[in-house]
Amino acid sequence: MDDFNPFDPAIADDPYPHYARVRATDPVYQSPATSSWVLTGYAEVVTALRDHGRFSSAPLGSGIEGMRSLIGSDPPDHTALRRIVQPHFIPSVVAALEPRVRSAAQPFVAAFIRAAEQGTADLVDEIAYPVPVTVIADLLGIPAERREDFKRWSDAMIGGIGGSGRDASVYGEMFGFFAGEIDRRRAEPGPDLISALVNGREPLSQRELLMFCMLLLVAGNETTTNLLGNLMMVLLDRPDVAKRISAEPACIPAVVEECLRFDSPVQALWRQVREDTTLGGKELAAGSSVVVLYGAANRDPAKYPEPDTFDPDRNPKDHVAFGSGIHLCLGASLARLEARVVMEELAPVLTSLQLAGTPERVVNPIVRGLRRLPLSLAG
Repeated sequence: MDDFNPFDPAIADDPYPHYARVRATDPVYQSPATSSWVLTGYAEVVTALRDHGRFSSAPLGSGIEGMRSLIGSDPPDHTALRRIVQPHFIPSVVAALEPRVRSAAQPFVAAFIRAAEQGTADLVDEIAYPVPVTVIADLLGIPAERREDFKRWSDAMIGGIGGSGRDASVYGEMFGFFAGEIDRRRAEPGPDLISALVNGREPLSQRELLMFCMLLLVAGNETTTNLLGNLMMVLLDRPDVAKRISAEPACIPAVVEECLRFDSPVQALWRQVREDTTLGGKELAAGSSVVVLYGAANRDPAKYPEPDTFDPDRNPKDHVAFGSGIHLCLGASLARLEARVVMEELAPVLTSLQLAGTPERVVNPIVRGLRRLPLSLAG
């Protein structure tokens, strides 16, 4: 057990056997490699996610004095911040976005299919990244034509969280862009998310506005990009499921839900113990850091029978791929919608898609997805 490090790049290709080994032996494991407690059991993970009184998110937002962050705060700050944007992400509002999402997806899917027919097409570059970033850019009211910049900024943000270091020049470029957008919304508010932040009832500092914009941009594309890549890998490995989708598109939501459980696009985040507490029979001291492994919890056999089997009929609505409790991902409904729409648009060719090269995984302890997925259309 002393050799387990959940952030070891060597396990990035397939971390699940490592999670299973630790979970079976010690689901609340004190890791010398990370100086943190590592949670791998479903019950323990859900406890940490839902009990914000004992397991705080605030350290994530403590890097800049006095600045509140949605992902790095506890109530009452978290409640006030979430209230600003939550009306834009309730399921009924997201459902009404389907025509806009489909309109955004169709040109990319069509271009991908043409390229795959002629040779090789990269699912990540041509669908999995541009579709969600186009959708979130639309909601933010910013030009999707700058998606190459958005990708660089997103990669820098995720890399910084994952411990690979932050590029100050990239952050300066991103904040400069959003500062200009914020100024424009002050002068001419619109029906977009940035206007809701700038002109909402909750007063936000300039730094808080910038961080909110960055979070919405990154979270609005990163999870869905990784979900689409992971889902395609599942289908390539399981042609029977691809065939079923092509014949019965109504099963797509259940397939997406099982993929979220089976290969979670977000694998881990942190909490900090606020007071001396007991979890899983272990004594956790106040101030201790806790690594919450969503990906491990979603493969816990105590929760899901045969968890390493992809079962399109499982429909596990209680998985923690989007978190749980007050920090349940705001964009969960939007990610599900985007994944369903893309799969519906790809359904006619799913059974003909095949690998045309070696997939390349993202190596990051926080997210699990693909950087490259070359495909072609057989025949």
